[in-house]
Amino acid sequence: MRIISCFLMLGFALFLIGCKPADSTKDKDKTKGKQANNEPTTQEKLLGKWEVKEGSKGDMPPGSIVEFLKEGKMKVSVKDGNKTVDADMTYTVVDQTIKTAHKEGDKEVTETVKIKTLTATDFSIEDEKGKVEEFKKK
Repeated sequence: MRIISCFLMLGFALFLIGCKPADSTKDKDKTKGKQANNEPTTQEKLLGKWEVKEGSKGDMPPGSIVEFLKEGKMKVSVKDGNKTVDADMTYTVVDQTIKTAHKEGDKEVTETVKIKTLTATDFSIEDEKGKVEEFKKK
């Protein structure tokens, strides 16, 4: 009788394993980071180096570089005359906004900008004061 009940329990366990939901983690991993139509996400489109365009109306001088890395990290190289100032930052993308954070001494400074355009070659943002920064893919 014990052997029969063990086989029944084993059969029930196998039945439960076979009844996993259609939306399993393996299926999620295949589409992770992709939108439903297989388009890259905003964060995926941002990845890489972007150079500030000539004539940009923002605070960064032309030729400055912003590099968006995976896992929410970014590097910024700002040209200041003959020298370049580098900074490491973090970022998060929510819908069409980018929130950045970096340290200035002991203080953490955050800024939120709105994405105005984002194509394979051009990218522009508007800061909280209405200034627009324009970039080209490097």
